[in-house]
Amino acid sequence: MKMIAMTCPQCKANIDVDTTGNRSFAFCQYCGSKILLDDGTKHIKFSYENVAKVRKIEAEQQDKALQYQQEEKEADMPLTQWVRRKARKNSFFIIYFIAFLGLPIIFFASLMIKHNVKVHQLEQLVVEIQADIDNKDYDKALYKANSLRLADDYSSEETESWDKQREDLINHINVLKAKENGKLKPPMSGSAVKGQNVDDIVNSFKNNGFTNIKTEEIKDIIAGLLKSEGDVEEVKINGTTGYSADDWFDPDAEVVVRYHTSV
Repeated sequence: MKMIAMTCPQCKANIDVDTTGNRSFAFCQYCGSKILLDDGTKHIKFSYENVAKVRKIEAEQQDKALQYQQEEKEADMPLTQWVRRKARKNSFFIIYFIAFLGLPIIFFASLMIKHNVKVHQLEQLVVEIQADIDNKDYDKALYKANSLRLADDYSSEETESWDKQREDLINHINVLKAKENGKLKPPMSGSAVKGQNVDDIVNSFKNNGFTNIKTEEIKDIIAGLLKSEGDVEEVKINGTTGYSADDWFDPDAEVVVRYHTSV
């Protein structure tokens, strides 16, 4: 055995190298670097590249061995323990999945709950309004009916439906309230009486309960003009013609029917 003393060019450790048999290389006992030898006395070379490749291959083989051992252990473990292990290993993915898909689902579910709660509140309000009507507390019923509406962020079909229900309730309450106070509605609006027969108009107001009805002649019919005897020009209630068929008046409100006659 032929030994020579030398210093490792990589880690600077003092080592003894066996050169028996004309060996062309040796390894450092401390850092594992491969040292290339010339004649054992004159030249010393080393290769980091070859050492790096060797170490990389050894590390890969070690990783594969550990992975194989882990797979064998998982194959032998109970199912529940395997599920728990996988859950811990994939906890980040689970959290990401919940955040990406779960939160939108929760958001839309909360909107649906909010929607259903609001609709239920309106339905309860309708019940309260009907109870107030039954008790003839029309002012309270009217106040509640005016608040019977959905917000703008609901569908147009739903908002229109509740708007219609609100208007119908308000009209119904106003009718009951007016009747309670002895009020009357005209048989038609002020714009609809023109051209009607005077007798028909007078009788329709009487049939609706009006008691203070007067007539006035407009003597302006001349032969050849497109006017007929008894055609109504206008009807005034308390001095105005701008009323509608939904307005309310006292039974003794002054009703003046003006109509055309011959000169």
